[in-house]
Amino acid sequence: MKGFLLCLFLWLTPSLLLAGSSVNLIRGSADEVMVKINTGDFEQERKKVGETLYQRITVDGWGRAETAGSPQLPTRGILVGIPSRGTVKVEVIQADAEELSGLNIYPCPQKAVEEKGGEIFLKEVFYRDKEAYSRDSYIPGKLVQVSETGYMRGQKVAKVDICPFQYNPVKKKLRVYRNLLIRVSFEGGEIEPLTFSSEELPYEEMLQKLLVNYESLGRYEGEARVQRADIIRAETNGIADLKVHLSGEGMYKIGYSNLSSLWQLGTIDPRKIHLKHLGVEIPILFQGEDDGQFNMADYFLFYAPPFESTYTKDDVYWLSVESTDGLRMSSVDGTLRGGQLLTSFNNLYHGENDLLYWQKVPNGEGKDHWFWRIFPQSQPPETLPITFPINFLLNNILTNNGFTCTLTFEFRGKTDDAVNPDHHTQILINNNVVSDDLWNGQIELKKTVTFPQSYLQEGTNMLNVKSVGGTGATVDTVYFNGFDLTYKDMYVAENNRLTFNGDGSGAYEMDVTGFTSPDILLFDITDTTNPKKVTNTTIEGYTLRFEDTISGSKKYLAITTGSTDTPPLIETDVVSNLKDT
Repeated sequence: MKGFLLCLFLWLTPSLLLAGSSVNLIRGSADEVMVKINTGDFEQERKKVGETLYQRITVDGWGRAETAGSPQLPTRGILVGIPSRGTVKVEVIQADAEELSGLNIYPCPQKAVEEKGGEIFLKEVFYRDKEAYSRDSYIPGKLVQVSETGYMRGQKVAKVDICPFQYNPVKKKLRVYRNLLIRVSFEGGEIEPLTFSSEELPYEEMLQKLLVNYESLGRYEGEARVQRADIIRAETNGIADLKVHLSGEGMYKIGYSNLSSLWQLGTIDPRKIHLKHLGVEIPILFQGEDDGQFNMADYFLFYAPPFESTYTKDDVYWLSVESTDGLRMSSVDGTLRGGQLLTSFNNLYHGENDLLYWQKVPNGEGKDHWFWRIFPQSQPPETLPITFPINFLLNNILTNNGFTCTLTFEFRGKTDDAVNPDHHTQILINNNVVSDDLWNGQIELKKTVTFPQSYLQEGTNMLNVKSVGGTGATVDTVYFNGFDLTYKDMYVAENNRLTFNGDGSGAYEMDVTGFTSPDILLFDITDTTNPKKVTNTTIEGYTLRFEDTISGSKKYLAITTGSTDTPPLIETDVVSNLKDT
């Protein structure tokens, strides 16, 4: 994946292209590359902000640094083909510098979103990072560095960042390295020639333009090896594997009619069917497999937990027929024995909608880059406050006023103004203020608060997210991510199903009402990769009663046989060939 992302990044970064004469290859071999960089002429663009005069430095064909609030200086990158093994080192061999004094370099602006007339626009907002401009040292410090490695069409490459403009904001001095001679050396491996097919020629021409040392890589055109992806399929035991696409959590049912067009079911022993997810076998509950025949009335059930991914909303499970028996669900006894009756449980409502992507989250490695809503603000303050209402539905909640709820919510600061604090936000539940926060900068504000359950109501509830303002900040922009609400719920099914908890230490009875059919199944889904069927439950009318011994917390799913889910798509697995033009 990293190689793919690098390729995408390269196409979107014009300063990487080797147009012009500012980058010249001096020597390229199997163990090193020497490149000369000439900055050429640069321009000083005067920009006045208030009463302060700044200079913006630009070089034709070069990019600029994008760290918001830091001095914005010209930079560029080059791509070097490198060995598939070993390490890469870059060093400056020769550097000729001149120094200019009395310059106040313009900072990289913040990107902000502005809403006018129902349309959203992206604009640049002036932002000067006080910490960056108080450093008595040259920024960015390193003239050259290897910022990333990856693969392009099978060729391993390194991106080398070149920063020949270095600025000291305290002394207001700018060093300009007119000529740089740099060496990229390969340690622990040498470049091995790679072949490419005639079908890959357009991509090869792209590599030739992008890689500074292309000629020394020894790449050559070889015999084309084009696989027929339409006829090559993944098979287990001579039977094609199947991909089962799911769209969310649920108890899924797959029967004869779902598989008859994909498998020759008359030749398959259903006991040999396996279900796997992310390489882990999932136990299934199979009805009718004991005779070794997959008959028209036969089917199996399996549980799929909630699925979260940065890349897709489509979860995939894998069905295969193998020589060994597949994994089947075990069972636990739910016989009533006089345990203590539980009348409510802690339920969780998760509210999140990934609508906005912020690529350059400060210190964003491993952090969430997707957000629900952005609150842009500007002076004058007559546009304040800005309120974002979120409606959510809660059914069969406990109305006892003696209970409390827990709410966890998350903001992220987009701007960092000179005023401290520069953000003022509020969270309201059904017009009751549950959190009022003054906070500062580009931080992640994640907070947990409690409030009386009496603030909630049966049916539709409203959570208001409010950006209040009034801090004196000239720019105030924050993102809202989402929230988790924990509240007391009752054991009442909704749409003939209920996912619920049992909490405590000892033997407990739980009675689930609200079903419209007596054909009720119960599963222990505490371990989502190893769900168990609860047997010997008691059905009285449309009420499910059972008992279990609990130490801590257990999670269950009760559902009628007619309310199970069906996978939206089941298809034969076809092997991909990404090199096929």
